[in-house]
Amino acid sequence: MKVPKHIKEAIMKCADFNSKANKYEKEVHNWLKENELTETTAVDCIHNMDDSFIDSCIIAYDPEHFIKELEELED
Repeated sequence: MKVPKHIKEAIMKCADFNSKANKYEKEVHNWLKENELTETTAVDCIHNMDDSFIDSCIIAYDPEHFIKELEELED
């Protein structure tokens, strides 16, 4: 099958961006874990930010909403 040049470029960019996204996702998740904000570390369900991170940043691309949620959490 002949793969058009623009499709080859799209595949390469997709792989590159996914690699970068995975790196940043791990960084955020590690920070959440360190701050006891994950499903396995949160002291209560209000402080479990795993689903909110996925919903806001990965599915809906609304990172500002996730940041606002984090900033509204009480220490």
